[in-house]
Amino acid sequence: MKLRKIILGVVCSIGFLACTTPPLSTSPTNNEKFTIDKLFTHDNCTIYRFSDGGNYIYYADCSGNQSSSTLWNITESCGKNCVHVIHYQVITEE
Repeated sequence: MKLRKIILGVVCSIGFLACTTPPLSTSPTNNEKFTIDKLFTHDNCTIYRFSDGGNYIYYADCSGNQSSSTLWNITESCGKNCVHVIHYQVITEE
């Protein structure tokens, strides 16, 4: 449970750090339309992001730990001068 709170705290802080700080590194994938940004590592969890359809998808790789987390936001238009942001998070326990 403590690890879940740490991961949640790290992932929630991404929104503040990722928008203002350039990634540590950017790597290509097997799909030429996508690259993966490595943002930072904390408590053996590395935080990554990639862009899909103009939306950033964030995920944590906590190899050796008991859980990992993926966080993404989708922005939807709801009319003139109106935007909804939908937040999703998936925590996977091994």
